[in-house]
Amino acid sequence: MKKIKWYIIDPHSTAMQVWDAATALSLIFTAIATPIEVAFIPAPKCGLETLYIINRTVDAIFMVDMTLQFFLSHPVKANVWEVRMHVIAKRYLRGWFFLDVISLFPSFFEYPAMWADCNAPPPVRAHTSAAATRTSSAHVSLHFSHLFLFCAAAALQQDKSKDPMASLRGI
Repeated sequence: MKKIKWYIIDPHSTAMQVWDAATALSLIFTAIATPIEVAFIPAPKCGLETLYIINRTVDAIFMVDMTLQFFLSHPVKANVWEVRMHVIAKRYLRGWFFLDVISLFPSFFEYPAMWADCNAPPPVRAHTSAAATRTSSAHVSLHFSHLFLFCAAAALQQDKSKDPMASLRGI
């Protein structure tokens, strides 16, 4: 019987389901708040503003999620899961990695506000297009696929006897 390495993540684990819920909430926040922010809220003057901190936290959640994808086991066929890290990483790099990077890239234009003087006049809203890019269809569809996986994992979790990785965990 093959034992899973400690760093390979079972997508049906409770921790992964909680993480998927956090990324789903982050996605919902981004889809709702970004258009309002772009249209009605002035650019942040410094890194101490509440919305700026929330946006950077959401960005951090998406960045951590990208990292987790390199360790997340995936089905190969019925009741067979990929647990070799190099195969998992290669699949992610050939698949969603590029879109994940592109969807987060515009956020880096907002980081200079972190070091800005909070008493200085507000900057020109140069990051408007960057913030709008966060709601692009690629970004939204990418993260909705994670929401779908979360819902599917929750459905599978209801019946532990159908856990396809149980044999690998020695259950």
